[in-house]
Amino acid sequence: MRKFEIYDQQIRKGNSIEVKKELQTVDYHRLKKHEIHQFANLCRRTGLIDLGLLSLRKHIFLKSGFNIDAKFELINAYCQLLLKIGAADLTIKIMNDVKLRSRHYDPLTMAYSSMALWRMDDAQFYLKEQLSQGSMDLYQTTLTQLNLAGVLRFLGKSKDSLKILFEVRETCIKNDWNLLKGNANELMGLNYFDLDVPEKSISHLKAAEKLLSSSNSRYINYVNIWESLLKLRKAPFDSEALETIGRVRKKAHELKLQHNLRTIDLQVALIQKNNKSLIEVLINSPYKDFRSRYWPKEFDQPDELGPFKVFGSNEAKFNLFLKNGLLSDPLENKYTLSPTLFRLTRSLFCDSYRPLQLGQVFCEIYPGEYFNPEVSPRRIYVAVQRLRTWWQNYDETMLLQFQRKTLSLSRAQSKTSNVAVLVDPDYTIGSNARGLDLIYQRRLDQLRSGEKNEWSFMEVSQRLNVSKRSIKYFLKKSIESNDIEKIKMGRRSIYKLKAS
Repeated sequence: MRKFEIYDQQIRKGNSIEVKKELQTVDYHRLKKHEIHQFANLCRRTGLIDLGLLSLRKHIFLKSGFNIDAKFELINAYCQLLLKIGAADLTIKIMNDVKLRSRHYDPLTMAYSSMALWRMDDAQFYLKEQLSQGSMDLYQTTLTQLNLAGVLRFLGKSKDSLKILFEVRETCIKNDWNLLKGNANELMGLNYFDLDVPEKSISHLKAAEKLLSSSNSRYINYVNIWESLLKLRKAPFDSEALETIGRVRKKAHELKLQHNLRTIDLQVALIQKNNKSLIEVLINSPYKDFRSRYWPKEFDQPDELGPFKVFGSNEAKFNLFLKNGLLSDPLENKYTLSPTLFRLTRSLFCDSYRPLQLGQVFCEIYPGEYFNPEVSPRRIYVAVQRLRTWWQNYDETMLLQFQRKTLSLSRAQSKTSNVAVLVDPDYTIGSNARGLDLIYQRRLDQLRSGEKNEWSFMEVSQRLNVSKRSIKYFLKKSIESNDIEKIKMGRRSIYKLKAS
């Protein structure tokens, strides 16, 4: 216990590498129950995500599945680890389910989940709620203020953001919190960029790069990006400024810093007021609030644009429509992707700037299910292999890459493409889960419209006329959602509908 407190202090001072080495030697099987969530949180903060998830598995997963009634500290630690692998939608679902059952949830976890999905109005609400509770120590309060400042900057409230950041930076200097001080300097630089104060912007960004570049590859070449964007702002179509931007973008591409690529393309389109380029950036960024923040007012919203081609040429033999999963050939024959492969393909094409993280892939393929660190990665791998085989039958130029627990698509440049892919512009992260929610609600309404209130398993199956596997999933979800009560009657089970 005392050792974990020492590790916590070391991480706050920026010594996470030493702590990471120590944590890898810990046998989590021998930890006491009240120490597990502390160990998992330390793993999250040092990047040992797999180790943290595995340490929690036997405490939150039963033979019957995920234990929503486990201790809140364990569930919250699990949710925060899920955020690190991109499963923000699942985190929000779990927190909402816990809140329904116990009226207890963590505003901070909800805030981070909302930020991951660019739902900044929600994030602002939860961060302010967390700060108003006054239950955190100084470090946690400072970190929460820092995140609130970032949210305010996204919402266009740069002056309010700077006001918080000055206070945050002073606190970090007094307590020797170098990582937080570096993040504060970064946000101050970005706010000054938004306010068009170039000297202060570059000064703060350079200070951030000095503190953060050794611990995060995202800050390599970071200042050069914003310096080149400031030059472009002075002369949006100057050949020298555009050449500089091109070199910086090429460097970011070589270093595989996709987040920086999105930033460059977005800012260049905004500076040049190029709406066509801006819409392309936004269509390839599957976050609803992010699109709404920058979408040109004079253009139709994404759902009114119709199919939007992202891969392939007009000479391609096949068209793949990601709105419905149909593949059509020149003779207008149509082939349909299986539901799993359809959801996987749709999610792969939705964000061209960065690979999908493992948790995000899982949420998109198996919406509504819980990520089990021992079983779920294997299920993802099998689905990826199936999709790879499917693609090889139609288009050998399409390459599926599964590296460092991220999944991405690319094309072999030396060959001619056989498939043109038309994405659904209205698709955003979580669309698959929302689609399943509609199916669930439709089936629940169908059951409620029956003549009785209590049903056996076979009667439910006959009423809904779907597979037994689908019925099992429906009943499990309805029990978790408190829509149906399971009553044991000897060896049989009766499912009783609750009042809507």
